[in-house]
Amino acid sequence: MKSIKVLAIDDLSDNLTTLRAVMADQMPEARVISATDGPHGIALAVSDDPDVILLDIAMPGMDGFEVCSKLKTDHRTSSIPVLFFTAQRKDRDSRVKAINLGAEGFIVKPFDEVELIAQVKAMAKVKRANMSQKQEREKLEKLVEERTADLIRQLTERLQIENALEKAAANWNKTFHAIRDGIAILDENQQIVQCNRAFEEFTGLEEDDLKGRHCHDYVHQEGHPVEGCPFLKMFRSLRRESMEMRINGRVCEIIVDPIIDKQGHLSGAVHIITDITQRKRDVEVQHLLYGIASSSLMKNSLDELVNYLWKELGKVIDNSNFIVALYDSESDLFRKVVFNDEKEEVVAWTASQSLSGLVVRSGEAMLLNRAERDKLVTQYNLSQTGHAAECWLGVPIIVRGEPAGIIVVQSYSNGDAYDESDARLLGMVAHELAVVIERDRMVRDLIEAKERAEQSETRFKALHNASFGGITIHDKGVILDCNLGLSEITGFTVAELIGMDGLLLIAAHEREKVMANITSGYEKPYESVGVRKNGTEYPLRLEARNIPYQGRAVRVVEFRDITEQKSAETALIREKERAEESDRLKTAFLQNMSHEIRTPMNGILGFLDLLREPDITEGEKEKYIDLVNRSGQRLLTTINDIIEISKLEAGEVSLILADFSLEETVQYQCDFFKRQIEDKGLALVVSQGIVGSKALVNSDKHKVEGIMTNLINNALKFTERGSIHVSTTLDNGFICITVADTGKGIPPDRLDAIFKRFVQADLTMSRAHEGSGLGLAIVKAYVELLGGSISVHSVPGQGSTFRVLLPYHSADHLPQPDNDRVVQPSDESLAILVAEDDDVSFQILSMMLAKTNHRLVRATTGQEALSLFNAQHFDLILMDLKMPGMNGLDAVKKIREVNRQVPIIAQTAYALMGDREKALEAGCTDYMSKPINRKLLFSKIAEYAPGGRGLKKPAV
Repeated sequence: MKSIKVLAIDDLSDNLTTLRAVMADQMPEARVISATDGPHGIALAVSDDPDVILLDIAMPGMDGFEVCSKLKTDHRTSSIPVLFFTAQRKDRDSRVKAINLGAEGFIVKPFDEVELIAQVKAMAKVKRANMSQKQEREKLEKLVEERTADLIRQLTERLQIENALEKAAANWNKTFHAIRDGIAILDENQQIVQCNRAFEEFTGLEEDDLKGRHCHDYVHQEGHPVEGCPFLKMFRSLRRESMEMRINGRVCEIIVDPIIDKQGHLSGAVHIITDITQRKRDVEVQHLLYGIASSSLMKNSLDELVNYLWKELGKVIDNSNFIVALYDSESDLFRKVVFNDEKEEVVAWTASQSLSGLVVRSGEAMLLNRAERDKLVTQYNLSQTGHAAECWLGVPIIVRGEPAGIIVVQSYSNGDAYDESDARLLGMVAHELAVVIERDRMVRDLIEAKERAEQSETRFKALHNASFGGITIHDKGVILDCNLGLSEITGFTVAELIGMDGLLLIAAHEREKVMANITSGYEKPYESVGVRKNGTEYPLRLEARNIPYQGRAVRVVEFRDITEQKSAETALIREKERAEESDRLKTAFLQNMSHEIRTPMNGILGFLDLLREPDITEGEKEKYIDLVNRSGQRLLTTINDIIEISKLEAGEVSLILADFSLEETVQYQCDFFKRQIEDKGLALVVSQGIVGSKALVNSDKHKVEGIMTNLINNALKFTERGSIHVSTTLDNGFICITVADTGKGIPPDRLDAIFKRFVQADLTMSRAHEGSGLGLAIVKAYVELLGGSISVHSVPGQGSTFRVLLPYHSADHLPQPDNDRVVQPSDESLAILVAEDDDVSFQILSMMLAKTNHRLVRATTGQEALSLFNAQHFDLILMDLKMPGMNGLDAVKKIREVNRQVPIIAQTAYALMGDREKALEAGCTDYMSKPINRKLLFSKIAEYAPGGRGLKKPAV
């Protein structure tokens, strides 16, 4: 959905805050900008070009009328719709003045949220339509001016450049006929010389029938000029003239541009017809909505309002068949308010047997053609009485979330009579009817309540006290009666409230405003501040009516405690702040990732450049190679962390349970880090409490190794002196793995943050330690996958202790050791097809196999690999999965169609979850991830060479 930009100009910041909250809740795609005075608002309108301007009338200095006048007289802002905020619903003079200044509508404060959103959306739509029409027209005018000038030159110089004219005619005609507006070239007698296809569509005749005929016959359709004829006016003024008129049922704008020859004489004209039906309709809809909103407040009855709506709707849609009916849920009946229909007259009908019933039950508008209607009738076994319409549109009237009625328009002849825009328009009309129905119900309820009170005081009190809010009846502020709800809200007893000055229930700083509303008879809901018996203040919503009571005019007031609503608004603000904090943390994380990728890349490229120096010694060369390797390992670790956290985020990491020795795994990890720890001058202490047969466990060995690796590596990075202590124990059915260090420690306020993704204990640019910062997040994820928990205790300056608890599951037997051996290059000569599009990757493979007798043949695409395989014999194929054109997987499938025995080893730089399975499913024999390990490469070649064990069960 396209974002809507709203400019609110109001000198009261509270009003602006309320507006932002409503827009954020009801219309999240909107962006609200604001100004508290007129000059600032005008400047924002010019600079930001909002879709709608909400403008308060009463403002100090420059009031709303002056602001509107300046906006509407400035060509930069004149097309922006202006909705006035007014607190005076019946201030006719202000409304007339605002309309004369160019304002498009009004919203009465305090505003109805649904009405506000509907008005804003309607105004934004009108602005976009106006801007689109303006831009299209400007383009067209420019194009017509250019083409007209070109045509004049061509006509004037036709005898001299006839050949060139014929060549250009094809392009001119193509453009001329592609223009959506109707264009005709006239001579000085208003006779048609040439016209485009759009002009033919407007008139209903072809160009051959139109040539030489007078334009009056087909535009004015009266055979003579009409009043205000633009051609006659242009003949006198020798400049562009225009007028609006209706042609074949469409509202059109007629533009006539003069064609002046080199001698300055009028030699003809360009006649342009633009269909502005939709633009006019949008304006009419805008005025219709304003009229409906105003009438809903002024009409005395629902019948009167519905008849007014019927007449006004006829200006914008086909309402020859127009139905408004109220719905009674108890009887499940519709009863007509208005039933204007060409073919039948119905007073009441059953909802459950009708399309109208489907609409009120769903609470959604329903637009149907004949076929869709028949399908629903059959599907829901609906009554088929009456005449079937070709196009049917029904919109529910919803009051307080419950169906109260329906609006229906239908056409018996036109299957395209209505569209979604008509459905939205009727939805707005239905809302206005709902407001009136609710108002009438409220008035009727009050009258009935009064009558019941006169008949039975007990029955009145029961209904009175059942209200969800506080209700009081007062005369000039003195409380005559109230319900229990008011007692519960204020803390006063009913006896204490009777006879009390009602203003004492209002905070002192709000009493003047409330008193002004009482004096003026104000009847719209508004917010204030209440005060309870104990002196505490609370946010309050008041709504009042003047009613007759016991022979005199009094005022009934509803008190609503809106503390929860205000709390919700505060919570929204807090959520916004948390979102902004999250964005800041993500930015810091990305900066760290950039650092962790660029730093080792800088080391790799820098030392590789130094290796090119001709005078370096062997010792320096070994040192540089070692540094390049270490930088590469650091970069690979960072990339692996990013890939692993991505897989964890996507839920693509699963457990692979197997039997293994926890004792051997822990010892291997400690041995692996021992040299690095000792090189840093630290002591490594290992205390294994789970040994022997107890150490034989069933779990995911890879995840346990990942936990150990990250915890020990974390301790190594943040410990400058002292020791690192690794221990294992059994604790009530859980494996307890502890890694303690004497490092810098973690501040208490960052203990929770270190396990979060995108968050690190130190997020500043001065971080002294390398690493992606994802290690502990990965540890926590692994621990939770295994069904365990992790905790940390840390003292800044003294060290940290990480404690992991994992469920203990004993294994049945010790796994057989996999006696890996170093595989030496085979002396056997193999023909190997290498499908690899990356030059560097191929060179690495070539160098790894340089000292072998193997013959390598390279293909850079899947198609090339397939062609080479079909032309030559190969003992083995190394297939990259990602290549341009035909990828590696598709190439493997093609090869397997003709050969199911040749070993194919897939290689990829992705190494994501599922890649191995996809490769094997496509027909690969085995799989290797990049960067390729030299030892693993030799092992795979030896395994799948002719006679190797890997060929016994080829994967196809």
